[in-house]
This record gives sequence, C-alpha cells and structure tokens, in this order.
Amino acid sequence: CRMYRNLYLNSDTVVLLSNEYKKSYIKLSGMKETSKLTAINNMLSFPYEKCNYSKKKQILWCGRLLFSQKRPDRILEVWKKLQDRLPDWQLVIVGDGPFSEQLHQLSKRLSLKRIEFAGFKNPVPYYKESSIFCMTSNHEGFPMVLTEAMQFGCVSVAFDSFESIREIIQSGMNGFLVKPFNLKNYANTIMNVANDKNICLYADNALNSVERLSPENISEQWLNLFAGLLKQNE
Repeated sequence: CRMYRNLYLNSDTVVLLSNEYKKSYIKLSGMKETSKLTAINNMLSFPYEKCNYSKKKQILWCGRLLFSQKRPDRILEVWKKLQDRLPDWQLVIVGDGPFSEQLHQLSKRLSLKRIEFAGFKNPVPYYKESSIFCMTSNHEGFPMVLTEAMQFGCVSVAFDSFESIREIIQSGMNGFLVKPFNLKNYANTIMNVANDKNICLYADNALNSVERLSPENISEQWLNLFAGLLKQNE
C-alpha cells in the first residue's frame, strides 16, 4: 500500500502499538528495509499497584457497545450456553453505545438470567470484583480495556483475532485465547476457568504481566525514542 510506504519513507521512525504488527506493516508497505520500525505499547490507564482484591463469581464485559468492532452480542450468546452450567455466577456488561437497545432486546429473546447492564460507569470497581473478563472483539489495536482488567487481577478470555493479543495474553498462563470466532469453545473456556483451582494463579500472573506497561515504563520508552531521534539529527 502506497500510504504505508510513503509514511515510512518520509518519517524518522514509525511507532507501532506492538511488535506483532511489524510483519503486517512490512507486508502492506512492501518495504524490505525496516530499521525505522519500532513499537511502544499503550500504557496502563491507572497507576500500577499490587493488591489483593475480593473477587465475586462474576464475569465482566466492558467497552463501547458497538456491533461492527466490539461484538458484545457474542458474550450474550456465550452466557446463554453458560447460565445453567454456572448457576452461582453472573454476567455484568459495563458500557454504553449505539448497540445498547439491540443488546437489551437480544438478552430478552435469549431469556438470559443473572445479567446486569450497568451502563456507562467507572469500570474500576467492576474490575476489582470480577473474576473473569471477556473480550469478544473482531479486532483491536492494543486494547487498554484488556490490560486494565488484567491490572486488577481479572483472568481474561479473548479471541485470537488480532496480532497484538498474543503480546498481552500468553494463553494458559495469564489468560486464555480462543480460536475466532467459536462461541462453543469460548463458553467451554470460561467454564474451565470458573472451575479451575488455579484461577488465583492466573490472576496473579495477569497482574504481574502488565507491570511493564506502567506509565513510568512507557513514558521512559517515549523519552528514550525522542532523545535518540534528536541525537541523530544533531
């Protein structure tokens, strides 16, 4: 694509959100010379701290209620498969958007139980009390909602549907990845996590794995990048 090629040729450096996107950029731009490519992840939205949170048997979906990208309808379909298998658990949806009314209607059609539509709220209290966080997106860049949830010890389940997800979730270690877009496998994965005695270990691994995304660490990467560019242009 000419746009990506021209961007590379006319820039001192090109900063991607993840090293996982480098192969795609090279393919799209047709560039063989790649020394200008680098990556800096999004930083955490909240100060990093190691805390023990009192978790409920609660599954959380959080984000903008957009059908085309976020696909919140998928978590309702998944919950339909789970609600009778996990009678002590509940699903909470935090967020608002243009797909809100359709989502409420879908919930009624599916006769869903133990589901809460919290609307637009500060997500932090929900991160702190939820055991499992679910992402059902078609694609993302470097999703901050996912790293936020992990920061507060949520065990995350997501589709392996975009490159950077593998830099965030190491499946079976700090969360779980599911082949896109198999809702049966997604539901079974949540079921396994909910019944896994190691769920606290996964939560600790999730919290520890995002420490590198602290504002201090990411800011330092940007400052070092700018310092290097200034030195090159002296």
